[in-house]
Amino acid sequence: TYVPDSTKKLTGGELYGLFYTPSRINEKFLTSAHHPQTAAYYRSNEPLDYNNDKTITKDDLQQYLDSIKRTFLVPEK
Repeated sequence: TYVPDSTKKLTGGELYGLFYTPSRINEKFLTSAHHPQTAAYYRSNEPLDYNNDKTITKDDLQQYLDSIKRTFLVPEK
């Protein structure tokens, strides 16, 4: 169960993680290539491993979302 701190806003990575792997949201990583319970998830979502360390964390998800914003949401001139 995830109970957010009502005084803190969720980051994009946390919000994505709540939908992506809700049962692991409070863990150190959401999925890992080396963790037997999450390896299949990792393989199917490897592009989300932003720093290529074989784990997907909330920070990876935030960096991935930030890169999408920079790439696709470029302000028009």
